[in-house]
Amino acid sequence: MNLVNTTNSLPFIDTDGLKSSLIVYPRLHFFSLDLSDYIGILKHGSFGMSLFNFPIKIECYTQNKIDEISFNNSRTHHLDYNIDLDKLRKKLNCSQHFNISISIPNDIQEHTGIGLSTQIVGGVYLLCAKHCGVDLSISDLFELGVGHVSTLGLNLLFNPGIIVENGVNYKNNVERPVNAIIKFDSFPFWTIVAIPNKLQSLSAELEDNFWNNLLPESVDITKSVYREFYGECIPAIIEKDFEAFASSIDKVVRMGTKAKEERIQSEGTQKLLSTFRDLFGCAGVSSMGPTIYSFAAKNPSEQLEKIKNEQFNIHIIEP
Repeated sequence: MNLVNTTNSLPFIDTDGLKSSLIVYPRLHFFSLDLSDYIGILKHGSFGMSLFNFPIKIECYTQNKIDEISFNNSRTHHLDYNIDLDKLRKKLNCSQHFNISISIPNDIQEHTGIGLSTQIVGGVYLLCAKHCGVDLSISDLFELGVGHVSTLGLNLLFNPGIIVENGVNYKNNVERPVNAIIKFDSFPFWTIVAIPNKLQSLSAELEDNFWNNLLPESVDITKSVYREFYGECIPAIIEKDFEAFASSIDKVVRMGTKAKEERIQSEGTQKLLSTFRDLFGCAGVSSMGPTIYSFAAKNPSEQLEKIKNEQFNIHIIEP
């Protein structure tokens, strides 16, 4: 476990002058740390991880007249945010246009709680800027509008893996990402990910209305989450105590908004959550779901083979 100053973090971008390419990853958002307005705005902060087994490849060429963006060779997409290359050009003070190709694994889709929009939009900005000879920082991407709903995906673009990120700070009436994360070089437990085949979560206006009715959370909930996470969960990871870890995760996801996110899930999603909790002692929805995560002390393959649920594909990530 390392403390990382992200001020000068850079993603790995492969470029040869003609083409630049970057790999980004979907992510699991286990839970938020602070959704109160104690500092004057929602601080956020969260615990989460990159899904390395679902790489998204972005490639970029420069061209003269118009921008072209394709998703798996199609011109259509359903991202939550627009890729605003005019805004990027203004920041870079350049006039170049771009031909961008985005290759997304077939077994993942948008609006399932795995952060595709942040990863793809942020990845495109990083790649196009690099192709113009400019390295964008986390703060630069934030100024371009990436990571305002959650800074987890923003931080994972620069430091993929398993991290604890600390959201934003608010100084002199300016909101900025906190340039400090905890990164786990190793994680002692198996991670289980159930990704839906067709189910999707709320998006657009429905999602906005959901959060507008819930936020901000009370400071008391934030204090309870911080106490449980830093006082119990982190020590359990360091000590490789799975029982204590699972118990702590279970307590956190039953607090505040995370519990309410579960209530809007389909019957099949809630059933699988219950099954995972019976088998492993903890489970939760990533972001607003319906992607589900859980953990196991050892290889859970035999236990998972007995689960019959045609709505989800279940994946195992080794420690």
